[in-house]
Amino acid sequence: MDRYPLVVKIQRAETNRGTFGFRHTEFVIEVDDCGKVYSRSRRFTMFVWLHAELRRRELACALPELPPKKSLGNLDQAFVERRRQMLEDYLQALMKLPAVIQDGMVWAFLDADEATAVVPRFLCRPPSHAAADRCLAQLKRAVADREAEVFRLCSPVVIEELANFALAEASEAAVQAPPQPQAQQALQARLGNRVRLCGVLVAVSVVIIVAT
Repeated sequence: MDRYPLVVKIQRAETNRGTFGFRHTEFVIEVDDCGKVYSRSRRFTMFVWLHAELRRRELACALPELPPKKSLGNLDQAFVERRRQMLEDYLQALMKLPAVIQDGMVWAFLDADEATAVVPRFLCRPPSHAAADRCLAQLKRAVADREAEVFRLCSPVVIEELANFALAEASEAAVQAPPQPQAQQALQARLGNRVRLCGVLVAVSVVIIVAT
């Protein structure tokens, strides 16, 4: 995941006025998704909400610390800049945790579409056939629904992982032999479908890279 070009930064902090004229700070988050860049503005209370939701889900990882609250002086320019940097560090630390990547809360917080999440989820998937099946199905659906989303598969790290995954599955399909013929046939079909899917995704990526 470290080599995948999905970058989340907090570019700046802006002071705005709410409905009743009270001033507050909004942090402008920039998401660079393999060259597709978009921004989202979030108040500190939204970060508090995200952190609380992640803790409530009891994910299998230690969450980074959220910057502390401050009631007075929270519009001071120096304080806002320190908080901006701390919140950026917090977000970037979250994006390195596979359990957070697999969960939906951080993607909801970023207001990201499914296509943004599917490749990181594949790269950070748990080591199980069920997880691989789920991630590959999401990849296939994202590419099939919107051809414009295929650009994410052009990342070298994605192509490398897809190729390695296909080779590993092909090797397992060749050597694993359950004692019951019916179970063996089902396993071969399942692994064969997965290998073919990986092959299609790799082929699509190679074609796009050559064309560009």
